[in-house]
Amino acid sequence: MPNLGPSRELHAAFWGKGRLKIDWRTYLSRYRAEMREQREAIDELARRVARGEQITLLCSNACVREDRCHRSVLKQLIEKRTQQIEEEGA
Repeated sequence: MPNLGPSRELHAAFWGKGRLKIDWRTYLSRYRAEMREQREAIDELARRVARGEQITLLCSNACVREDRCHRSVLKQLIEKRTQQIEEEGA
């Protein structure tokens, strides 16, 4: 699901490719805004997790710090939505 990764523009801005490098807070804000446009995909993953399926999030980048990778943010978004789904079903 490449649509759940950061846009090329956001990725380039975070790494300072061709423009001023943005900080992690700015990256987070912009990535979360991009993910608001991907609610259906996040909902689908959350439903799969709620059904007991294990999912694996991969990244094409060699992330040195997991807490500074979009996967950690995406994981939080999926977990939050999974909890909501489980509460709705209870």
